[in-house]
Amino acid sequence: MEIRLEKIAKELLIDEDFLVIPNFGGFVTHFRPAVLEPTKNILIPPGKNISFNVQLSKNDGFLAQSIVVKTGLSYQDALKAIEAKVEFWQNELAATNYLELDGLGSFVLNKEGNLVFEQFNETNFASTSFGLTNVHAKPVQRIDLASRIERGLDKKIATPRLFRIAKTSSIAAGIALIIGFGLFQTFSTMGTDVQQQSLSIPPLSFGSNTVNEKTHVPLEHVDPVNTVFNEEDRQEFRDRGHLDEEPNLERIQEIQAERKEKEKLFARTTKTSAIENNSIEKSKVIVKSDSQPTSLPYHIIAGCFGIKSNAHKMVKQLQKTGYSNAQIVGRSKSGLYRVAYGSYGQKIKALKALAKIKLSHNSKAWMAKD
Repeated sequence: MEIRLEKIAKELLIDEDFLVIPNFGGFVTHFRPAVLEPTKNILIPPGKNISFNVQLSKNDGFLAQSIVVKTGLSYQDALKAIEAKVEFWQNELAATNYLELDGLGSFVLNKEGNLVFEQFNETNFASTSFGLTNVHAKPVQRIDLASRIERGLDKKIATPRLFRIAKTSSIAAGIALIIGFGLFQTFSTMGTDVQQQSLSIPPLSFGSNTVNEKTHVPLEHVDPVNTVFNEEDRQEFRDRGHLDEEPNLERIQEIQAERKEKEKLFARTTKTSAIENNSIEKSKVIVKSDSQPTSLPYHIIAGCFGIKSNAHKMVKQLQKTGYSNAQIVGRSKSGLYRVAYGSYGQKIKALKALAKIKLSHNSKAWMAKD
């Protein structure tokens, strides 16, 4: 009876570690992990490798007994069937030097007369990997650093940047609208006279001794900060860092309230001092300070200081520079010591001196009047 010996051997090798075919050789299995064939880009799951040893040819009875169980033949008939199949294989090798066993692998008879076995990977002999098949792996394309940087720059130039610009512009427009509305509310409470008339500002004239003309400035072109502060107050709040802030309505109202409180406190202090020294009339308050006589009411201010020693230092510096008339001319309403380049009895002379100082020494100088 002819049997399919290669099929029976394949089934036995799934559960057994080795199998001897009498007078031919023995198959030995070895567990292997998952492997990748880089040439074919195939990932092979875990399984068993099969090797062939021609020296394992002595009959151990296991193969014949397995044939008895599977086919119902007697033990002697199973041995005869094995011998017939082995004889057929050997004749095939002698004729073609090649033998292929379905599901197991192929044999090649080399020049030295040795059998070289190569396993077929179509069958996984590991029962623990049952159902797993080969996976075709797609190679990963590595992107170098230069390409990644270039790709990142391209993404930054894309439309999201336009969205961010549009969003920022919308926010800025909204803030400007809120500030404008607040300023409008401020001017609406300044009185009907200011709303119905334009502001009149006397121009600076250096060529004549009289100022007869007025420059009319429309109300909508007026800086709201300049309408709240005079030059002396602007210098005070510039020293305190307030003018670096946005001119919003809340800040202006806060500064106005602070000014009024300081003016009240200063008036009470000077009035008390004047009563104690009996140097003034009850209806007037005159501040005693380091200022010039009332005949020189116009002062070109270089700066204001909270500490008097700092004011004296600036006076010395100005005198060394050539401004011999530099001196401290009292305090401002907020209590700061004022340092002046000089004092003048006529406004036109003070304006001329101010223009000269702005061009030659200090562009931030301003004029104050007692």
